[in-house]
Amino acid sequence: MKEFMFKQILWCQVLLLLMVLTSSAAVRVSPSDPQVRYTGRWNFDNPSIPWVGWQGSSIMVKFEGTGISVEMGGTHTDQYRVIIDGIPESTRRYFSSSTNTYVLAEGLSDSIHTMELLKETFYGMSYFHGLDVEGTGILPLPERPALRIEFYGDSNMDGSSNYSEKNSGDMGTYYAFPAMVTRMLGAEMNNQSVGGAQLYGTGDNCVGSFIFSQDYYTQDPGYRSGFDPHIIVVNAGANDIWDNSKSAIKNRYKDVIYDLRQVYGAGPNIILMNAYGWDIQEPANYTKEVVDELGDPNLSVCLFPWLWEQWHGSQWDHSGEAHVLLDHIKSLNPEWDQVNQGDIIDGFGHKWDFANGSFEYDAPFVGFGWRYYTDGVERIQDPDQAAAGDY
Repeated sequence: MKEFMFKQILWCQVLLLLMVLTSSAAVRVSPSDPQVRYTGRWNFDNPSIPWVGWQGSSIMVKFEGTGISVEMGGTHTDQYRVIIDGIPESTRRYFSSSTNTYVLAEGLSDSIHTMELLKETFYGMSYFHGLDVEGTGILPLPERPALRIEFYGDSNMDGSSNYSEKNSGDMGTYYAFPAMVTRMLGAEMNNQSVGGAQLYGTGDNCVGSFIFSQDYYTQDPGYRSGFDPHIIVVNAGANDIWDNSKSAIKNRYKDVIYDLRQVYGAGPNIILMNAYGWDIQEPANYTKEVVDELGDPNLSVCLFPWLWEQWHGSQWDHSGEAHVLLDHIKSLNPEWDQVNQGDIIDGFGHKWDFANGSFEYDAPFVGFGWRYYTDGVERIQDPDQAAAGDY
C-alpha cells in the first residue's frame, strides 16, 4: 500500500513538473507563419529569414500570453518602435547588426495582445529570424486595412531630425507625417523616402529610382511590390531646385507621374505635396501648372506652410503636415474619413489662431512648439505655476 501511494505521489510530481515546464516554455513563431503580418517592401527569397530595408516597414502579430521576444539581425544598427496593444513605447529600441534576441514585452496580463515592431530608420537591411511567445502562441489578425497609401519623398517625408528641436539627430518614422496621417485614416502605408532625394536623376537617390527598388540600392524596371495603393503621395522637388530650371523640374514631375501610372495604373490618386515658404524657387510655385498641363483627373496638389527656416520639421511640425494632408485626402473621396485621433495636437494654426494656444504644450519627444539653434531657453518644470502644461 505504501509503495502504491509513493508511486502515485511520484507520478503527480512528475506531471506537475511537466505542466510547469510546458507553461514556461516559449512558443517559437517562424517568419513563414501565415499569421505574421508584414508591411513594407520585404524580401522573401528565403522565407525563413526575410529582410527589409525601407523605414516604416513593420511586423505585426496577435498573440495570447504574457510576453513576446524577437530575434533580429542586420547590416547596421537600426532603430525600431514597439507598439503593444496599439500603444507605442515612449522610446525607440536600438537593434545592432549582430543577430540577437530582444524582449519586446513581458509581464503582460495572460490574455490576448497585439504587437507591432516598426522600423524607424533606414541605415541598412534588417533580417527577421522569428518570434518567441511566452504563452499559447499567435492568433489570426483582423483583416488588413481597406485603405492603402504609398509615400515617395525626401528627408521631410522620412522624418529626418524628427525628434530634435535643433535640426539634429536621427530620422524618425513613427511620428513623421506619413505614419501619422495613415493612423488617423486607419490605413496601411509603404514609405520609400530618403534624405536628399530628388524627383528624377541618374543615381539611386531619386523618386524615379525608388519606384522600382526593393532595397534602394538596386533598380529593376520589372519590380512590383504587390502593394496596390489607393493614394500615392509624392513629397519631393526641394532638392531639385539647386541646379535645374523650372521647366526641367516640371518635366521631372511629369516623368515621375508617368512611371507611377505605368506601375500602378490610372486609378490611384496621386498627390504632389509641397511646402510654401521654404525657398523663392520652391516647386510649390508651379506644381499646379504640372497638374493643369497633364489633365489627369486623379492628380492633385497639396500645399503646407514651411515655418521653420530651411531646417527639417520636428514631431510638432509633422503633426501639422499630417492634418493638412488629412484634409486634402478627405476632400478627394467621402469614404476616406478620419477614424482615429491624431497622435498630438495639430502643429499648424487655423483661421489666424495659434496652433498650440501656448508654448507649454509638448510633443511626445518632450519637444515644444518653438525652434532654436543655440541653447539659452531655460525650461522650468512647475505644474502649479504654469499657465498650461507642466512648464
